[in-house]
Amino acid sequence: MAQEKKEYDVLTARYEQLETEHVVTKAHLTMDRETAEGTVELAHQELTTLESELQTLRETYNAKQDEWIKEKLEMQVRGRVRF
Repeated sequence: MAQEKKEYDVLTARYEQLETEHVVTKAHLTMDRETAEGTVELAHQELTTLESELQTLRETYNAKQDEWIKEKLEMQVRGRVRF
């Protein structure tokens, strides 16, 4: 009976140790997940901002390109008229 009690106590202690390790590991994983989610959210916000800036730059470039083409054509027309 004493041997069984000793085995029971050893198993109980091991169970409690494993349970503690499980709780600690779960807490670490939760913190890591929250950190990763925050990082992903920041990256997503930055991506959205950069995409918006890129779209604005494309629109500005295209508008300027249209202006330059128009000016070039006007200059060519004026150059022809002068001759």
